[in-house]
This record gives sequence, structure tokens and C-alpha cells, in this order.
Amino acid sequence: MKCSICPWNCPRDAGRAATSTSELRQRTAPALRETDAYEAFRRYVLELFDALACDRLLAERLSDTASAAAGSILETLAARMEKAQRSGKIRADASQLDLRVFLCGAALQLLRLGETDPVTWRRYGEMVLTALQP
Repeated sequence: MKCSICPWNCPRDAGRAATSTSELRQRTAPALRETDAYEAFRRYVLELFDALACDRLLAERLSDTASAAAGSILETLAARMEKAQRSGKIRADASQLDLRVFLCGAALQLLRLGETDPVTWRRYGEMVLTALQP
């Protein structure tokens, strides 16, 4: 069953426990094919926040340093961020730790606050991007 808010199978509508990581990979694949380094990073972050809005378990796992799924997502993001740094559109001093703190911190707080509005989640994704700009 498709979610009424996004085109994916979200627990909110389908009663599923979580969106699979393979579904997340499918969802973010267009961003990874993007040729512009910053645009690839930007699209991935926004798609991730869109997915997290629908998937409470994935949002929780993202902040877990022992989670293999979180590690994979953050490695992908870090690689994209480093490419975007070389283009000059991401702060030169931004680190993987900065990315983890901004992204996971925002996701964890939205989760703890019980925020379910995808527009709000996307807004915080945009704020994460803004925080990393020079």
C-alpha cells in the first residue's frame, strides 16, 4: 500500500515496521546519478529526510552508531559531501562528524518530538544543507 503523502510504502499507511534500506537505495538512486556533486549531495539529503518522515524506525537507527544501515547511509553521504566540498559549495572545514551531528541530531529530535509532517522534515533537511554551506 502506498503512503498518501509520498510515493513509498510508509508505516503510517501500510502498517509496516519500516521502509527497507533497499527501498531507501531505490529512492535515492536518482540523486546518486546526478553529475553535479553538490546537487547529488543536496538531493540525497532531501530524499533521506523525506524517507525519514515516513519511517520512524529508520530515523531511530540513523542515530545509532552501531547500526550497519546508518553506517552505510552516512558513508554514502560523506562521500557525496567530500565531492561537493571540492566544488566549493560545502564548507571546506565541514567534517563527517559535522554531517552526523547535524543530520542525525535533527532526525533524532524530530523523532523524539513526534513530528510526522513531511514538510517539516524536509525543512530540517534544507537547514542541514544550509549549515554546511560556506
